[in-house]
Amino acid sequence: MVWGIFLTYFGLQISCTPENPNDRNVQVILQIPLPGNGGLKNATSITGVRSVMLTITSGNEILTSKELTISGNAANGTVSIMPGKNIKFTAEASDEKNIVQWQGSTTVDIDDDFTVDIELTPIPPSAINLLAQQKGQTINLSWTQVSDPDFLRYDLYRSISQNLLGTIIYSTNVATLKDYADSKVSAGNNYYYTLFATDTEGFNTKSNVFKIILVPPPTASKLQQEDGGFNSSTDFYEAALSWTQNFDPYFARYELYRSFAENIVGTLIFSTTDVTKRDYADLKLTVNSTYYYRLFVFDTFGSATVSNVLVIAVLD
Repeated sequence: MVWGIFLTYFGLQISCTPENPNDRNVQVILQIPLPGNGGLKNATSITGVRSVMLTITSGNEILTSKELTISGNAANGTVSIMPGKNIKFTAEASDEKNIVQWQGSTTVDIDDDFTVDIELTPIPPSAINLLAQQKGQTINLSWTQVSDPDFLRYDLYRSISQNLLGTIIYSTNVATLKDYADSKVSAGNNYYYTLFATDTEGFNTKSNVFKIILVPPPTASKLQQEDGGFNSSTDFYEAALSWTQNFDPYFARYELYRSFAENIVGTLIFSTTDVTKRDYADLKLTVNSTYYYRLFVFDTFGSATVSNVLVIAVLD
């Protein structure tokens, strides 16, 4: 009886013709050549093939499982199985760390003539989901952690074109580091982010492409004094302040600050989320003092824009 064995670059093909498949087990003699001096490893990998495991199943039953012997650039072994329908052959190749890096399977009917054709394909890192959100004028990115034992690194790409991968802006070989803050961005631009996870064999998994538009900071309001004067009933001076209304779609709140020095923001004296509110009365000003007012407009992304500095001097 003649056994024919054929190999494609990443696969194993075995053609067998049993003498009488209905009367006895089929003896399959395997000799699986491994391409290249490094076995199944690809050009950029840092590990080679340590073992090749062949498992044969029928339904949920394992008929036989055997680790083949690697000698030089070939894996060898002999298996004995009964003829039958829907017999599944699965081959797995592991590296020096016993991590399965390649796998393939096929299901055949073992009768008068049969062919086992298994294509061994690399196992890439786990799937990753990339998210991004604006925080102020920074884009915060996060992703699902890769837990594969042969993880090598993450590479994060940024592009301003949907059709281009762009350039690497962040890279790390620590699997638990799964976030990055991109501050080198400009308001009003579209950004496209893509994350790659690479393993020790040089195989990688690409995330989804996340598009985000960096919303500009809110429009500044103009701050001014309406009137003011001494209130005899309280023995304090008063100042009436007003500002121009904000019309940005992502408005969050106004914050009014007062200080006693021009170069210091000072203390928050008023805050409101009502975009139509445009005035405030500061009721307890003391004589012979100078006050500096600033109005900040915040949006829902945490960005803020400051108004002009309004100076009010209370003189005797």
